[in-house]
Amino acid sequence: LPPNKNIFSVDVSSAPTSPNREQRRILTPDSFPDLFEEKSITIICPGGAAPKLRISRNLQVLRIPDGSLAQNRLDPGDFLLKVDGKEIGDKKQFYRMMQDIAKDPDCQAVIVKTTSIIKLLSLNDDHELIKPFR
Repeated sequence: LPPNKNIFSVDVSSAPTSPNREQRRILTPDSFPDLFEEKSITIICPGGAAPKLRISRNLQVLRIPDGSLAQNRLDPGDFLLKVDGKEIGDKKQFYRMMQDIAKDPDCQAVIVKTTSIIKLLSLNDDHELIKPFR
């Protein structure tokens, strides 16, 4: 995309989801920084639209509704860190930032900078992939 003053960026990090709630809390970019790597994603956001997603109090993406601009771009388990280079303090602040994007008729895209979990393949004693990687 060409340089545009109306492009926003959202920094996120990604972690695998787990049915065990305690494990989800432990595996974060702060607790295991070496397990995460950065990447950038662009989400096309025509004026008057912003990516819709459901997030938790700790800014982890819980669900991305069907038809959302973020669908197939962000994943459940991503941790949101920044929007347009500004750190997100809490869930309410993130939603306010998304409302501001939706109110901007000149907005063309949201650039999403992510920190994703590094996918490691593990073999069990029988040299098979362990269950989470099948």
